Amino acid sequence: PNHSKKLNKSKLRSRLHAICGLIILILLFASQVVFATAEEPGTGTLLLTAKDGSGISQALLLDTEAEVNVSAMTARVTLRQRFRNTTTGWVDGRYVFPMPENAAVNDLIFKIGERIIKGEIKEKQAAKKAYEQARAEGKRAALLESERPNLFTVSVANIEPGGEVVTEITYLQTMDYKNGQFTLRLPTTLTPRYIPGKPQVGSESLAQSFQADGKGWAKNTDEVADASRITPTQTRAAGINPIKLNIRLHPGMNLAEIHSPSHEVIWQQLSDLYEVTLKQEQARMDKDFILNWTSDVHDQPQAALFLEEQDGEQFATLMMMPPQSLQAVALPREMIFIIDSSGSMSGASMPQARAGLIEALGFLQPQDRFNIIDFDDNAVALFNQPVPASPQYLGQARNFANGLLADGGTNMASALDLAFRKKPSEGYLKQVVFMTDGSVGNETALFKLIHQKLDKARLFTVGIGTAPNSYFMRKAAEFGRGSFTYIGNQNEVQEKMTALFKQLQSPVLRDIHIQWPDNAEAEFYPSPVPDLYLGEPLIVSTRIKPVKGDIIIRGQLNGQPWQRVLSVGEPGQHAGLSTLWAQSKITSLLDEIVTGTPENVIKPQVIDLALKHHLATRYTSFVAIEQIPVRPEGESSSEHAVPNLMPAGNKMGLPFPATATSATLSFYLGLLCILLGFVAYSFMRRKGLYA
Repeated sequence: PNHSKKLNKSKLRSRLHAICGLIILILLFASQVVFATAEEPGTGTLLLTAKDGSGISQALLLDTEAEVNVSAMTARVTLRQRFRNTTTGWVDGRYVFPMPENAAVNDLIFKIGERIIKGEIKEKQAAKKAYEQARAEGKRAALLESERPNLFTVSVANIEPGGEVVTEITYLQTMDYKNGQFTLRLPTTLTPRYIPGKPQVGSESLAQSFQADGKGWAKNTDEVADASRITPTQTRAAGINPIKLNIRLHPGMNLAEIHSPSHEVIWQQLSDLYEVTLKQEQARMDKDFILNWTSDVHDQPQAALFLEEQDGEQFATLMMMPPQSLQAVALPREMIFIIDSSGSMSGASMPQARAGLIEALGFLQPQDRFNIIDFDDNAVALFNQPVPASPQYLGQARNFANGLLADGGTNMASALDLAFRKKPSEGYLKQVVFMTDGSVGNETALFKLIHQKLDKARLFTVGIGTAPNSYFMRKAAEFGRGSFTYIGNQNEVQEKMTALFKQLQSPVLRDIHIQWPDNAEAEFYPSPVPDLYLGEPLIVSTRIKPVKGDIIIRGQLNGQPWQRVLSVGEPGQHAGLSTLWAQSKITSLLDEIVTGTPENVIKPQVIDLALKHHLATRYTSFVAIEQIPVRPEGESSSEHAVPNLMPAGNKMGLPFPATATSATLSFYLGLLCILLGFVAYSFMRRKGLYA
């Protein structure tokens, strides 16, 4: 007995030592991440660190105006970003901002007062070198770089005290058309990305790394080599980063409805033109702007061919709706639901995801089987294996869904690996529904995982929240041979999940082949043509020789042959189709890297195409330089970053190292240490270890 009591006391002392060790580790970690001063920033003040180490200053002020012109299926968007230097010194500005995932960025104009400098497209390293040289020489300059297809960085050099510069970025995109509704989405901010992997930098602290490169809150890792470039600082400050919108719709048909589920808008019709603006003139850049419009029931398109002739070549965009068969698929399904409960889903996103999952469970049929995989840092399945969709198991699933809380990291790889690990039971069709905000930085690795492990399953992604990573969502669905659905708020859950499950229950148009007119020598993308689901159109960009004749589209629907015929007419005034074709080809080439083609084979092809068609890509950038130096010799210029706003409704903590200033963080760490010490002391007194 005495030996047992001594052993117990020894164990208790070991636990006390562990608690003390934990306190020490917390304090050591705090010293690594806190580098702001104790002076708290006021409302509208942004934390910025000058490159010369001069500490905290107010940010460059930014406001944005978007001019959008929509013609048929194509939108031409010009983003005007105005940077104002409110400091008394010369500054360089940098802003990481989101774009639509299918944007073809084809122009940069740099404005200084009345002077206009047109950007040149160059290979990425050459553009960066030219910009840095101009910056060092005191010349005004602008640089536009692609970090991801939906994430870009604009840098501006040598803005004088009290000065102002404007960048105008132009891009083209194809409109979304689904279930009879056109959609324009304009992202304005991003959800902080989860960065997996081990830091590449040696032993220096996160704070030192941040101050040294001035780019992002995350260090580059062995899994995300550019993490510091895709993790801009973020803030919830009020009164900053406003946006104005002016939209002109030329739909070529009568519209039955125009509305925005994200913002209050007003619109008016002027003959065949519709003008749309924000009701409040400007809005915070804290969520995607979404505009939907539908045509009169008699005007809903079934098929269309848009043509443009340029330099003796003809470019076309082909759109065709699939047959609207509502005959249900007889094959029983094995449904795997993956739900993201990581920290980035905190706030409004988690209730949306829970509601979406519960709504989805209601569509299961008695012959179906299902399972739920919940993930944050780790992935956990509700059942050991898929179970029948019986009232008992469905009740357990609903209880499980209602208990989900958002915290931890976004380790998608573990969830996808678990979902695809086992083949479906004999005679079952495996369908995986993935509900997430997509806030990850290792997209390419995840696309490779999906491509390698998909087998005969199909992956359907559901984007959750006000600023999801739509590039990941859409491309994951493409590699998963499924479709992408977006739910922006709680009111859309029932409508969007109903539409998704109609797709899942309806026949798919498979084995699609396009027969072009004789001698057309068509080069089209995507190629091969993907399967078509109910309510989603086939959209193909092609380059063909100017010919006449018919285009025949064939496929298999429910095991039966199906075809539709379109006639090639005269080229119209549809400018930009050549750019969209080039962007589609570049996207297809980059997809080949995911499927196994070496990057050194793909890179020169992308560069040649991008330089010819003036497109910003992962290998090419725009640079604009004023040739006359303006910064006086002997005066230095400090680098300032414009933070993004945190997404509306998101309650996660601000990402390190801007989570808190030292005064706030030290206060909370002190309280934590006092609490842990009090608990430890009380515990030991109760056990008789201390008098």
